[in-house]
Amino acid sequence: MGQYILRRLLLMIPLLLVISLISFTVMHCAPGDPLAMYMNPQKRSMTPAEMDDLRHKLGLDRPVHVQYFYWLGNTLQGNWGYSLKSRAPVTEEIFSRLPNTLLLGGIAILLTLVLAIPIGLISAIKRYSLIDYLATIGAFIGISMPGFWFALLLIQVFSNGLHWFPSVGMQTIGMDLTGPQRITDVLRHLVLPVLALSVVEIAYWARYQRSSLLEVLNQDYVRTARAKGLQEKWVILKHAFRNSLIPMVTLLGLTLPDLVNGSYIIESVFGWPGMGRLGVSSILQRDYPVIMGVTMLSALMVVSGNLIADLLYAFVDPRIHQG
Repeated sequence: MGQYILRRLLLMIPLLLVISLISFTVMHCAPGDPLAMYMNPQKRSMTPAEMDDLRHKLGLDRPVHVQYFYWLGNTLQGNWGYSLKSRAPVTEEIFSRLPNTLLLGGIAILLTLVLAIPIGLISAIKRYSLIDYLATIGAFIGISMPGFWFALLLIQVFSNGLHWFPSVGMQTIGMDLTGPQRITDVLRHLVLPVLALSVVEIAYWARYQRSSLLEVLNQDYVRTARAKGLQEKWVILKHAFRNSLIPMVTLLGLTLPDLVNGSYIIESVFGWPGMGRLGVSSILQRDYPVIMGVTMLSALMVVSGNLIADLLYAFVDPRIHQG
């Protein structure tokens, strides 16, 4: 197992290098000037000479491949550069928002696990019943529904209409809350974005759990357990349920990166101060250093999520051993 983990970690290095090269190249090939934010017609415009001087100081006048290797060298030394907009270190920009995204993504994944697995389990056990049909219809609606549209619907109904929950930000503006009051305020702001972020995942997970359990229930060892006289609930809980979780491990590994990535659309719609909103604003403003920082952190989480999924396979299914 140790050699397997080491081998996978070593394979991550060239993969991340390729991702960084492709991302850096595509980003610089996109139309637009990253210094456009300095050209504000309502204020004193910079002269061409000042723009050239600023471009030289930021290294934007160098060839793309030179800029890439300069960025790579600094990144390997722990220097992720500075934001072209705020001039703050990229690490400060990213890690100041990372806890907010971890909070949002973590609660959304927890809600997905709590709801999707029981729904899929009950739907498989009660196959072709009214409960199964209702769960299937609900899953299809959740899968088909655009996330941004559902987010706007939640805002219209529960924020603008019923005034139950706030629709923007992480805490109420103008109120200096502390202790339990602050926690309650943050939780109220979490309700709508968590629902918008988890509805599609719940639908997918419930369908996968249902299909996986139905497949396991048709296996020979399950029929053997029934033939021995075991009660149906123990056949399902002790023999079928654990093995039905194996395909779910793949989903979990692919979902874990959402803890860092968040949802670009959902965080933007709700004004949640996390990684997704930072990524969108950086793309719109062509803030190259921040874009690369967010991209590489997201890529690292994706490959790490796949590694965690492979390791969880061995835990869920003892027959699997990595050499």
